[in-house]
Amino acid sequence: MLSGTYYAVVYLNKLPIELHQEVISAASVRDGKIEENTAYIPCESHEAASELAKMYSEKYRGMNKEEIWAAICDLALCQGFYGRLARDIENSGMKDEILADLEKQNFSDMLDMVLFFEQG
Repeated sequence: MLSGTYYAVVYLNKLPIELHQEVISAASVRDGKIEENTAYIPCESHEAASELAKMYSEKYRGMNKEEIWAAICDLALCQGFYGRLARDIENSGMKDEILADLEKQNFSDMLDMVLFFEQG
């Protein structure tokens, strides 16, 4: 890598596999480098590097706690499992902690969340 060049550092293991090729292509087009699970993409300035890294991290922002809770409550209206799940989370006294743990799963959407529950 060139000294004096700014790099957007993108951690591939934090992105869905569908974005890996896009990041790898961006790195190779700009004569960047891929090491293990990290892409180094050269940029013109520190600001440009920060913006590019931010773009990739925001491109895969998982569901937040409020979105997860809303999805569970929506599903609870028509699915017994989710009704019981919502009741148990609500009565646990640990709703915030449980939702924070679920948020760490980085569900891309409600379907991703449903697959998590139904395959586990």
